[in-house]
Amino acid sequence: MYLNYYIWVFFTPIMLISNFLALMMTSWFSLWVLMEINTLCFIFIMAIKAAKKYILIDYFLTQCLCSLIYLFSYFSFFSHLSEYMIIPMLLAVLTKLGIPPFHMWYSKMFYDLDWMSIYFLSVLQKIIPLIVMNMMINLMFYNLNHSLILHLVVSIIWCGMMGLVENRLKLINVYSSIINISWIILMMFISDLAALIYFILYSIVSFNLIYICNNYNLLNIQDFSIMKVKNIYSYYFILLVFFSLGGLPPFFGFMMKWVTFSELTNMVSFNCLVIYVFASLISLGFYIRNIYMILTLSSIKIKNFSWINLDKSKSFSNDYNLYLISMILFFSIFIYEIL
Repeated sequence: MYLNYYIWVFFTPIMLISNFLALMMTSWFSLWVLMEINTLCFIFIMAIKAAKKYILIDYFLTQCLCSLIYLFSYFSFFSHLSEYMIIPMLLAVLTKLGIPPFHMWYSKMFYDLDWMSIYFLSVLQKIIPLIVMNMMINLMFYNLNHSLILHLVVSIIWCGMMGLVENRLKLINVYSSIINISWIILMMFISDLAALIYFILYSIVSFNLIYICNNYNLLNIQDFSIMKVKNIYSYYFILLVFFSLGGLPPFFGFMMKWVTFSELTNMVSFNCLVIYVFASLISLGFYIRNIYMILTLSSIKIKNFSWINLDKSKSFSNDYNLYLISMILFFSIFIYEIL
């Protein structure tokens, strides 16, 4: 028990510090070293709570293979052996980010991880690969940039369609993570600052969603009907979180996508822009479907849970809920003003 505590206390700060140091690095090799430190720390953290230990091996082998491809491509590209060696480097980073079709390891991990480890994997483990991706975008030739944009749009459409038929919250979180990470990469083509703000806000909103799921032990959409009885404020706060992630006005997701579309009009043709709008609508439908199911199931099943004893000790306070909602709205207005 004490060993697990010391592992958590020791490796979590190292992982956070490595992410912070990566923000100040411009060396590709230094970023690779920090990625490996980050991976090692996360493996130790997963070892504490992972239900099935074999996922540690799967994660290690996947990250090890990506790192080898990244390192080999790095030396080949910067030794001027071939400018096309940036392509395997790009594929390695996309795999680390869990972007389709390199997402199978990513979705498999979510099955056997607890909610806080899922947050580490879906948010904190993405920071350094996103920094590397941002550096690669500035180096890639024109056709490869457009191929990457098209690939990200297809990923958004595919994840939105897969999420429409999914009821398990962990898999819903997988598709939500891929959709938002794809939008963050798309914003890197426009503004590094906008992409950074989008990632920070996504991290905040995602943390609140995962914290509630962990606090109430939610695993399926149907479980929200129980949460409505236990704490009505957290129930409605979840709806606002889905609105934010989906990109409905006036929440932050809408502001960021609006800026993205306004800038993409100068980069791509009208036909491509129509495809991007369609991808955005598909991802929005994914979140609207979840909101509809939460509201419908809660109204149908609310009478079946009248015997539940309300546990106020595990509930969010009203002030905390109002503070978080106000923070999301404030950031939405702030982004709209500065961009």
